[in-house]
Amino acid sequence: SVFTKEECAELLRLVGPLQEQGLVSGNSGPGTLREDVRVANLYTLLPDDDQFGWIFRRLWKVAVRANDASWHLGPLKELEALQVASYPAAKKDNETHGHYDWHTDQMPNANDL
Repeated sequence: SVFTKEECAELLRLVGPLQEQGLVSGNSGPGTLREDVRVANLYTLLPDDDQFGWIFRRLWKVAVRANDASWHLGPLKELEALQVASYPAAKKDNETHGHYDWHTDQMPNANDL
């Protein structure tokens, strides 16, 4: 595995309570709340935040190795922001559930399909 249980616990300690709502954007502007797609609380980790540098460095090594071994997409440019997410209980049709349904963040209007 990429991270030990202790490292995962440290990450969760660093981010604290997850306060942001998980939005869906389709890369066409600010995100919107779409509970039919995603019900989540999250914390966004930015690559230039020093307290999370160790996470990005580790994931960068894994991404480069995976690309070199399998995908051969050419040189990787940079890692994007990451999200730590929690899927709490949500009410829908009087049933309780959290979820993360199919969507994409990289194609405009793809979530309308």
